[in-house]
Amino acid sequence: MPEVSYLSQFVHSAKLVGVASSGMLSGYLIASSTNTIPALLAARVPSDKLAQIWSDHYLHGHFISRSSVWISSAAFAFASYQRYFLPGNVEAYTYRNWFQRWTGFSEWAQLALAGALVFSIGPVTTFFMDPTYNKRLELAAASTEAAKSRSTSTVRAAVLDDDAVREDVEGWNWVNSIRAGLTATGFAIGLLSL
Repeated sequence: MPEVSYLSQFVHSAKLVGVASSGMLSGYLIASSTNTIPALLAARVPSDKLAQIWSDHYLHGHFISRSSVWISSAAFAFASYQRYFLPGNVEAYTYRNWFQRWTGFSEWAQLALAGALVFSIGPVTTFFMDPTYNKRLELAAASTEAAKSRSTSTVRAAVLDDDAVREDVEGWNWVNSIRAGLTATGFAIGLLSL
């Protein structure tokens, strides 16, 4: 029976961690886009409550997503690095599954691609989701100030505009679906490396 090095076992463990964390993140994002947000929109809650629930959902998911992205990407990056630079590692340059044969990727490149796909949701969040969320936070803060001064002006109307809040939530949900697709693809590619 061939002897398996501890480093090879550690690399396999890193792949397992990357696959597990990216799979968990993908499932969380898919559930959010297909269950939570549509149910919230269908409930026809008032826009101030919708904005508050959406804000809480966003913040909770923000913490889960960030840690999962870092764990998964780091695990895939470590495994990819070790597969590429492991001395005498012939297996890193052979095609072991249909994905590697079809794309021409070796195992290290497959792991790097999986990590990059999972990591890519960070920029998607920063450039496409955060501006919408920050706009709503600014309007809510202005509304709170207006309410404290007892002037219910157009600022409060801008925050509580049902159509605008629903449009923001629906747009956010669409971009979240794209993020779910990126992580699901990274998960599938990482799973094939096992």
